[in-house]
Amino acid sequence: MQTNTPKSRSLMAYPAQGTFNRLLFKTPLFLWRTGLGPLIGGIYLVLTTRGRKSGRPRHTMVTYSSVAGKIYIASGWGQKTQWYRNLLADPHVSVQTNQETFSALARRVEDQDEFMLVMQHMLATNQDLLFQPWLESLGIPMDLESILANQSRIHLVALDRTIQPGPLPLEPDLVWLWPVLALVFVLGWLSGRLSR
Repeated sequence: MQTNTPKSRSLMAYPAQGTFNRLLFKTPLFLWRTGLGPLIGGIYLVLTTRGRKSGRPRHTMVTYSSVAGKIYIASGWGQKTQWYRNLLADPHVSVQTNQETFSALARRVEDQDEFMLVMQHMLATNQDLLFQPWLESLGIPMDLESILANQSRIHLVALDRTIQPGPLPLEPDLVWLWPVLALVFVLGWLSGRLSR
């Protein structure tokens, strides 16, 4: 029996607490918080869900594809991911890209025609950089026939725009790091010059 969890030794394995994979997958969110959202927001989006237990905003960054004006994301670890479990409990989410911030209703794509359209687009454009390694980690060949045969294992999510507000989006709260780093650099440079 096949599972939705990628092979445990691959880079795409579910990131356990304190592992390099966890740090790697959290890095884009840290960069967004430091104000670099415009640089990475064309590849990643910030998805804000409501915690299913706490009710508090929970932020994650995921790669995405835009097809016919609609944004799609995939849960790389199926129902194991916290953000996917949160949106099952409450589908109202906030979405942030380098272009815009909007509220959306998240839903799993179950319609085969819509699923096929998105997969064809993803295969043709390779817009989602993690799509191929993720499929490989699930043992699914990178072709439309194999992908369609494994539709039940692929948790593709559509983000349908809505006027109903979602949870509070993520603010770039670590922008202050850049002046601090600049000051440290200048002080280090001055200290080096004065010690000569």
